Amino acid sequence: MHFETVLRRIILVAALSLSLGCSSENSEESFRDEDGNRVEIGNPYTPGSGHYAGYEWAESTGGACTGNSESFNEGCEEFHRQLSLSER
Repeated sequence: MHFETVLRRIILVAALSLSLGCSSENSEESFRDEDGNRVEIGNPYTPGSGHYAGYEWAESTGGACTGNSESFNEGCEEFHRQLSLSER
């Protein structure tokens, strides 16, 4: 077999494995919001922003959202909102 053929098969198997393993309907990384829509759990903010930092901080510490930055606190509150919805 040629190297290119083997490489294509490896990539195809890897892509299929990833797509089968990432079904959001069965994922524990999602929840249903108040309207019944499935929402993925995770930091929705842009890296480097205050919102992102607040979300990451809350995720790692579980702490209260009492920082000096409104955007940091909003990111922190988003983490806690997702957590509370996922525990329903």
